[in-house]
Amino acid sequence: MGSGKSTVGSIFNVLNIPVYNSDQEAKKLMTQNDLVKNKIIQSFGDQSYVDGDLNTGFLAKSVFGNLDQLQILNNIVHPAVFEHFLQWAENFQAPYVLQESALISNIGHYYTPDFIIYVFAPESIRIQRTVQRDKRREREIKLRIKAQASDDFFRKIANYIVYNDGNHSILPQVYEIHQKIIKTSVKVSI
Repeated sequence: MGSGKSTVGSIFNVLNIPVYNSDQEAKKLMTQNDLVKNKIIQSFGDQSYVDGDLNTGFLAKSVFGNLDQLQILNNIVHPAVFEHFLQWAENFQAPYVLQESALISNIGHYYTPDFIIYVFAPESIRIQRTVQRDKRREREIKLRIKAQASDDFFRKIANYIVYNDGNHSILPQVYEIHQKIIKTSVKVSI
């Protein structure tokens, strides 16, 4: 949240690498996928949707700060997102595809990615960016960040790290990572 994943993803897009935005697709699935909608209603009640639209304010209040409720929502949405991603990825002939996601700590439950790119920004910068972008209160953003895995966790599992802290230019970092991935990618023709 606020680290610059979307910015990094847009650079990969310019390099003709397809990027799947997990957050956007999760929101679509939560409003368009009947199975997901029904599970959310069963778990959180009819007030989860207003006139067929996801009641994000209600769900946010229900899950953030309550790890049990957050886990219930994650267990509904994450499998649907990962299944959708795998179907989406089959549509491309690119050397590789990327999944932009804050859910890296949960990916291993559904599939194992070939590599992980972690976009790092200090928490203070992430909070500042998210306040400006989402017009949310700092307290709410801190709760959401707290619900995510730690920077140490991401650094340990990442194959590549992009430093988006204001002291490093991200463009050359992304291009270097892209070149390394291209060199190690194996394409099989039949």
